[in-house]
Amino acid sequence: MNSILALALDKFADKKARGQLSPGTHEVDALVHLTGEIEILEDEQYTPTVSLPLLEIMALFIAHAGFTREHTMALIRQCCGEAIEQTGKAQGSLKDNVDAVKKTLAIVKKEITSKLTEKTRNGKVKCKVEAVEVLAELPEAA
Repeated sequence: MNSILALALDKFADKKARGQLSPGTHEVDALVHLTGEIEILEDEQYTPTVSLPLLEIMALFIAHAGFTREHTMALIRQCCGEAIEQTGKAQGSLKDNVDAVKKTLAIVKKEITSKLTEKTRNGKVKCKVEAVEVLAELPEAA
């Protein structure tokens, strides 16, 4: 199987199918006719904020805090609790501080994350593929 076909199958796959299957081994015996096109965009630069090692950063921050170590740890615990409470929305104690959080986040982006080394990621894939025909397929196990 070539790389284009493997990518087409991956992009065509129903990502929600896993939730519909029970744990175990399932037989697969199918012949599927796919047709369409795949467009692969240029690789792009990005700042890897998602892959930052959070625990190591907190440990280094505390180690460098010196005599303010206890206060620093208390602040980190408080901030972790507030961030967990918000669950991605402006809830909890952050609800009252949305503007302050936005301003501080802008400072973090400008003064910290914008100065991190960028990485390169594979370009996005646009896939316009459809299954024309499923020629053979085993019936699903009950």
